[in-house]
Formats: sequence, C-alpha cells, structure tokens
Amino acid sequence: MNSERLLMIRKCCQVTVVTACYYCVWVAALGAPGNAQVVHVNQHVNLAGDGSSWSAACKTLDQGLSIAKQGDQVWIAGATYRPGDGVLGPSASYLVDKVITLIGGFEGTESSADEADPLAYPTVLSGDLGVQGLFSDNAYKVVRIDAPGQTVVLKGLIVTGGRGQGPPGQPGSVSGGGAGIVLVGGELRMEECLVQRNEVVFIGSGAGLWIAEGLTARAEKCTFRHNTAKGSGGAVHLEGGARFYGTGCVFQGNSSDNG
Repeated sequence: MNSERLLMIRKCCQVTVVTACYYCVWVAALGAPGNAQVVHVNQHVNLAGDGSSWSAACKTLDQGLSIAKQGDQVWIAGATYRPGDGVLGPSASYLVDKVITLIGGFEGTESSADEADPLAYPTVLSGDLGVQGLFSDNAYKVVRIDAPGQTVVLKGLIVTGGRGQGPPGQPGSVSGGGAGIVLVGGELRMEECLVQRNEVVFIGSGAGLWIAEGLTARAEKCTFRHNTAKGSGGAVHLEGGARFYGTGCVFQGNSSDNG
C-alpha cells in the first residue's frame, strides 16, 4: 500500500482537532470518458459562443457551468472570473452540482488538457464582486459544490476573495460559514490549486475550504495561504466525520481565533 501524508482535521466538541497520520492514495480523474465533452470558457472572446471550441468559447464561467453535462471537462482560459458576472451581489457563487472537471491555465488555443499552464495563464475565481478591493461586499462563497454521490475535480485554479458571514446562516449555507470553497454534497478532488485570502467573519469557520459532515476532499500539490476565520479552521474546516487528505500541500499564513 502506498503511504502518503494525510492531514485530517476533524471538528469535535466545537474545537477543530488536527491529526497527522499516513495514508492517502491520489486517484487521477482528469480524463473525459465515454461521451464526455469539453466546454471552453474564455473571458477575452468578443462574442460568447456555445463552448464547443475556443473560437466559440463561453465568455463567462457561469455560462460554461450551465452548459456542462455529467462527466464533461470545463477548460478555462487565464483571466479573473467572478460569479454572477460580478453584478448579482454577495449571494452569487459558482454552483457545481454535477460530476465535472474544471481546469484552469489555458491560453485559449490548446487541444489537450496536458497543455494547460496555470503559472503562465493564472485562472482566478474571485469573490471580489462590488467595489474592487473592498472586502465587505464580496461573495459569501466563491465555489459551492453540491453534487451528492458524485466527484468534482478542480485543477489549476486560484480561489480568492470569499467572505463568509458565519451565523445567522447555517455553516455552509449561502451566508453561513465557509468562504472560498464549500463542499456540501459529493466528493472533491483538487490538484495544483491556490486557495488564498478568503475570510469568515463573526464566529464562522473554514475560510479556505469548508467540508460538510461525512464528506471527503482530497488535495494534491495545493496551497492554502492567508485565509482567516473568526471561528475555527482558517485554511480547512471539517464538520463531524468529514475528511481531508492532503498530499504535497502547503499551508502558509492561515489563521483562526479558535484553532
């Protein structure tokens, strides 16, 4: 059995407990099997298309997500994307409710997912919706995953600028705890993602990644940086029985008031 580092953060008696052990097998899931299609997204196109090619790319990620079907890949060209096109207010988020793979880091000419280069073409999913740079009007959640019984894959993406409100909304709800990525249904796999500068105010938890009870997220070569929570789990917070498996991940400058 291959042994890798497992970072497990479990919420117990309202306190986040961090435990280290060794067991994690990363399963790559970036192929597009069967009848799966590629949906292309490029903010820089002049006229939005149906996503069937780079020349007919969707202009917004909201459109790409609405077109994508079960098993599809969504290729996203380097740019900054905001849920609701930045005009729907803080309740807007990127809702992923089916088994799809989102891949960032494209120039907009590639024909293979292997050609993506997230460093050369940063693909940012930003919650900075209203006045740019003003955190108080940011999205409550940037990415919300609710795909029961399914696996969602995020690769080569930067998720930033979420501002979870904590109570009175329930944790993981639109206005509750969690800010960058919220997993409320299904399983999440992340590869080479950067989750940074998300925050949860009041007594909310899980600024970078919030995982609902009993669910699992796996991350490989991801960075969680400068995420802050007034509750617990600045980088990652797990409800009871939830699990987080991290392989080759970096945690830097995250903070919370309650561990």
